[in-house]
Amino acid sequence: RYGPRPALILGFVSAIFVGLATTFLMRNRVDFYLITILGSAGNVLLLIGIMPTVFRTASPERRGEVYGSVQATRAAAATVLTLVGGKLSEFSGDYRATYLLGSLLALVGLI
Repeated sequence: RYGPRPALILGFVSAIFVGLATTFLMRNRVDFYLITILGSAGNVLLLIGIMPTVFRTASPERRGEVYGSVQATRAAAATVLTLVGGKLSEFSGDYRATYLLGSLLALVGLI
């Protein structure tokens, strides 16, 4: 009815919020659980937005290839950002800096 754009926007906004909440608001295990649930919901929204976008923009012959490229890009980004986040945590002395980095990257995706 509304198309995939609102789901993608909400997914990116959720990722930004989760990163900022983890960085600045998380104080205990309950906060961690709630933030994780919100983050998982945001991931679902991103996936809901990605599939129709692939089907809308790619020809039937190329949909598998395009979707595979989307997933390969996500996997490569997760690998690289794990390494960068680890070094950032090592440098800053706090693991929460990686969540701030994730928020910044979600902001880039939103833009």
